[in-house]
This record gives sequence, structure tokens and C-alpha cells, in this order.
Amino acid sequence: MRRTAFGGRLAHDALQRAGRLAEQRHDARAASLSLGSLGELYATAGRRTEAAMLAAQAIFQA
Repeated sequence: MRRTAFGGRLAHDALQRAGRLAEQRHDARAASLSLGSLGELYATAGRRTEAAMLAAQAIFQA
């Protein structure tokens, strides 16, 4: 279980950083992809409410 949690944390941090970089560069497509991927990660972790909010943000960015 620790490996999954650690790998999930790395993925979370990478997607957060990707989202920030996309916003700094005004790249709506990249921002949408990072938000959608982060939403998938949250859904996998059972955080459905947060996943749904991230999915909505991803759609709005697209």
C-alpha cells in the first residue's frame, strides 16, 4: 500500500505542477488535461466529490 500512496503522491504533485505551468503559459488545453487527469487520480482514490469538481473545471478550461 505504501508504494501506491507514494506513487499517487508523486502523480498528484506532477499534475498540480503541470496545471500551474499551463496556467502561467495560458495554455487552456494543457490546463484542461492536467485537471482531468488529476480528477481521474482523485476518483481512483475514492474522492468522488473532488473528482467531479476537477472534471467540471477541466471541461470549463477546454
